[in-house]
Amino acid sequence: MGQFHRGSAGEWIAPTDITVNKGDEYILLNNSQPKKWKVVTTSGNEALVPSVCFIVPPSNKEALDAISRLESSHQTIVNMWHQLHTNMQSLLPWLCLHRDMQQVRSWTLLMFRSLNPEDYKQILSNLERHYQEFMRQSQDSQMFGADDRIQLEREYKLTTQHYEKLLQSLERGEQDEVSCKQYVTQLKDIRLQLESCEKRTINKIRQPLVKDPLGECKQRLSEQQKIHLELEGIQKNLNTVTEKTEKVLAMPEQLSSAPTLRSELDLTSQKMDRVYSLSTIYLEK
Repeated sequence: MGQFHRGSAGEWIAPTDITVNKGDEYILLNNSQPKKWKVVTTSGNEALVPSVCFIVPPSNKEALDAISRLESSHQTIVNMWHQLHTNMQSLLPWLCLHRDMQQVRSWTLLMFRSLNPEDYKQILSNLERHYQEFMRQSQDSQMFGADDRIQLEREYKLTTQHYEKLLQSLERGEQDEVSCKQYVTQLKDIRLQLESCEKRTINKIRQPLVKDPLGECKQRLSEQQKIHLELEGIQKNLNTVTEKTEKVLAMPEQLSSAPTLRSELDLTSQKMDRVYSLSTIYLEK
């Protein structure tokens, strides 16, 4: 581009490009050079022009106000999006936590006993994780206030307490199951003792008196008294086992061995009554 020459009436003339007239408006493209600015005319021509030819007008108030409104609207939208995002972040663990709590609270001891330990431990791990996530995410959420967090914390504690009770009952049930089987064995042993006493008593009844009826009768009576004392000892033992057995059978949650224990108790009690009555009648006669 050639040199600019100052024209008449205060004009700058660019011989090959543009003429800068007083009052004309141009678009400033680049003012990185102090003495010459790159501008473009309304017709689209670009040129380097002495910077002294121009006055930069003050900022357009309407344009600045419009920009300010746009920035304010943009910030409002960003804040709304951030709040909605925060709300959704707190809602997801809330839903998962309620699902976990409902599942744990639905467990009975019978259901809990049928679960694989790895399964219910995983569910409890999820419950704890979702609870911690909710308490953390809900701090800035508009969907949940302080009262909501307090209520949920109360429900969470009740749920974990229910789990602890089930776990304790399960462990206690395993111990009771062992005791139940031990009582069954003890009752069978008592019934064997009763059968022995019954057999000896029946033999005395059926065996005829031969040489010395009076002497043999006294001897058998003495032997039967010993059997009767043995039966009284068996009766005391049976009473002790029965008392323990009834406590196990009265438990709310029935053990798997409970039907067998009940059957053994009934059979042994009936056997005790029958053999004791037989011995009593024998002694009285």
